[in-house]
Amino acid sequence: MIAGRRKLSFARAMPSFPLLGKELLEIASRRRTYVIRVVLALLLLVAFAIAYQQELGDGDPLFDMIGKGGFLCLRLFECLFIGVCVFMPAMTAGVITVEKEQGSLVLLLLTPMSPFGLVLQKCLGRVLSTMAILMLALPLFSIAYAYGGLDVETLFLFIYVLILTCLQLAALSIAVSAWCRTSTGAFCLTYILEAVLYMGPYLMEQLSYSFYQSSSGGIHFWKLASGIFPLQAFRQQFGRTLSFDLDFVCDVLTTSLPALLSIPVFLLLARLFIVRRADLSGSNPFLRLFRFLDATFQRLDARIGRTSSLELPLMNPVAWRELNRRSLSNWRYLVRLFVPVYSVAILAMVLFSVNVDREWADTLQSMAYYAVLASGTLALMALGAGLIAGERTHQTLDVLLTTPISPRQILTQKASALRRIQGALLALVLLTIWFDYYMGHMDATRCLVRAAAAVVFLPCFTWIAIICGIVSPRRNQAMIAVVIISMIWLAGVPLLLSGLESIFGDHRNYYYYNDYYGREETFFHALQASSPVGLLLMNDDHEFRVAWGMELGVPFVALSGYLVLWMCLRATARDLAGRFLRRSVSHG
Repeated sequence: MIAGRRKLSFARAMPSFPLLGKELLEIASRRRTYVIRVVLALLLLVAFAIAYQQELGDGDPLFDMIGKGGFLCLRLFECLFIGVCVFMPAMTAGVITVEKEQGSLVLLLLTPMSPFGLVLQKCLGRVLSTMAILMLALPLFSIAYAYGGLDVETLFLFIYVLILTCLQLAALSIAVSAWCRTSTGAFCLTYILEAVLYMGPYLMEQLSYSFYQSSSGGIHFWKLASGIFPLQAFRQQFGRTLSFDLDFVCDVLTTSLPALLSIPVFLLLARLFIVRRADLSGSNPFLRLFRFLDATFQRLDARIGRTSSLELPLMNPVAWRELNRRSLSNWRYLVRLFVPVYSVAILAMVLFSVNVDREWADTLQSMAYYAVLASGTLALMALGAGLIAGERTHQTLDVLLTTPISPRQILTQKASALRRIQGALLALVLLTIWFDYYMGHMDATRCLVRAAAAVVFLPCFTWIAIICGIVSPRRNQAMIAVVIISMIWLAGVPLLLSGLESIFGDHRNYYYYNDYYGREETFFHALQASSPVGLLLMNDDHEFRVAWGMELGVPFVALSGYLVLWMCLRATARDLAGRFLRRSVSHG
């Protein structure tokens, strides 16, 4: 009897995590969870095989790989670290915003769970699921460790950095999800803040060196702040002779202190936001600001005798609804929003070109182009993924499908709002390209390839996201699918080229292939150009050669292929809309 009471009191003393159990059960019951794990395991296996072949070369696998396990572990660590940085925000950014969109967050706050307990359980649910994916690499780590060349301390650093990055990004994503009103905003803002936190301090440190050319307090501050990036904090540890003792542990904890402190800070911010911003229906700050400006302008027009007419849709009512509902779809709102953005961008580029040396100015201009292109692509992917999935979340899709408008027309009219946003973002990208050409940082040919690439890349990624939103039942699932497909497209071809080079050697030495076809490096340039990253990097490195009788034969053919892909993706999205949306009506 006494033993039973002790067990009961011990069970009561143990904390209960009902929401965590619910999250893990939901993740385990989804079929896509195991599909994603199998795909990621295959990608890890391919990366490991490529690294193994690169290190082995033409040697004997029994003897020449002895002592080379450190290289294999380093390549595995790089793949896992990039995967965590890319997929962790996509998996976590919508965990609280989904509850807001479904109207269930207020109900969760009425339960006996504390707000911090709710935040902690949501965070742990995503961290544990990510840890389960990382454990897929343990057999590969054991194989690499068996070859030798890797000490226990370095292996501990690898594992520690991965766990720390998982916890930090999960806490950041939860805080952003608690702040934002929609999953789209949380998705974009999480990636932007991740880039700022991980790359901002290092860039500011380098800029401080460039401006002051000597040591100063600002340089020391940014060097200390760069410790918030777990990988940056351990750059002084990698490659050193380490011994697993108390000094080693203290040194590791000291260098990672900014990253460690950021985790409770983000969780406390999430606890603060989840209560204060639990119900934010219809409180878009940009939309409220722009509507206030509209009302002000209308009052001024009334005073001078001008009358404003109410625009009602005679044709395309769904497009009219999209263009007037979103703050980023109305052309007046776009002008008001992007004019300050363009002004700040021009001012920043001028200041950097004047005050920074030529080498750093060229680097910063290239970084500005890639940052604007990546941010615009990310925003369009988030908006495209929620184009149809958002209607499902708000339970308005069935209402739209009861109208006499066909599903294809609904998709076409809803996508018209994204074209305006594409145009505004494309103008910003072209502005950075024009400034590069005007300041003499880049020749006209490279600028032309960059501009054409931006014109075709943005719609391609947008339609990929729209297709994922049509097929996926939830917006969060659509965003994760978009990230996976985009990473395979962006990194798959460079990974394939790396594997081919590890098997046959450097592609510049394929003389038997080049002599047979009479084309210098044409095949490998065309293969590399099939990835957007490969095309842009080849353009920056002046690696294009004469092919098919044209100086820019490879980029011309590649961009033409991207244009055809754009048209095929648009046709596929319309066909899927006709099938999947009718199916949702029949299920309803």
